[in-house]
Amino acid sequence: TACTLRSDETPLCILEPGRHDEHPQVSSRATALEDPDLVFEILGKLTCTQTLHRSAATCKLWRFVLRRGDDQGAERVWADACLTVPTHGPSGEQLLTVGDALWRAPARQRVRIRGGTELKGMLVCQQPIHVHAEEGVVLCGKLCLQGGAAAGTGTVTGLHLNHFMEEAIAVREGQWLVKDCVVSSSRRARASTSITVRGGSSLHLLRCVVQDSAHAVALERGASTLRAELCSFRGNKEAILTHGGGLVEVEKNEFEGNAVALKLDTLVRGYARGNRVDGALLGRWMKPRQFRCEANECEASDTEQDG
Repeated sequence: TACTLRSDETPLCILEPGRHDEHPQVSSRATALEDPDLVFEILGKLTCTQTLHRSAATCKLWRFVLRRGDDQGAERVWADACLTVPTHGPSGEQLLTVGDALWRAPARQRVRIRGGTELKGMLVCQQPIHVHAEEGVVLCGKLCLQGGAAAGTGTVTGLHLNHFMEEAIAVREGQWLVKDCVVSSSRRARASTSITVRGGSSLHLLRCVVQDSAHAVALERGASTLRAELCSFRGNKEAILTHGGGLVEVEKNEFEGNAVALKLDTLVRGYARGNRVDGALLGRWMKPRQFRCEANECEASDTEQDG
């Protein structure tokens, strides 16, 4: 849809990307629009992020109306929109790759990866965004998650990751929810650590499967946080490993075929509650003083019982 430009207006498509210029004649959306609620209801029908960007580039008034950050109506429009990648041109050429989309996406952006897409190498989410992988999306490589916690919690859903020499997921910064994902070794032998959590970052694993690795999840030194819920850990040497403290909350998970379910250092705090283990929860390792074990079903007894 085109918007007629007055002689004193400049098409915003030629402006610097990301620049937020206010409309010169108005100070609020209420004065710029006769019925802002109706306008946002119409714009809410545009569920493609690229279409919204093109609309915002039509003229300064539309750019002003769709500016993010200080209006709930505009925020709702952007929050409901989604960027689907990879995108292709009329001749089939690839216009936007998955890697570029994840790297450049602003905080809270929703990104959908098309079903059946095969990815290789390293992908980096610089901001806490919301990534949804459709059925059949496989990454053979590494996913790096970062972005400040002040920008909110990022999410990754439905991704299947294969790895061997390097970790499959590296949580470097911020708060992240990883759900309905599968992490596996790309070879018959056990892979290296599947997931690492570093430097004060926070990870919530929900309904994930992590299998065939040296360590399913490792908390590096620092005040990192791990919450694992309704997950399955299979065939790992050590399912959860910590170095130098952190908060670990493990609830309603299944541990099957692991040499050790939890290998925790003495500084760890948190709890393990309602888990099912086909061996001992802690093995020969002592339970940290600030760590509680409650209502776990273990086929073998630990050095310390629940408490």
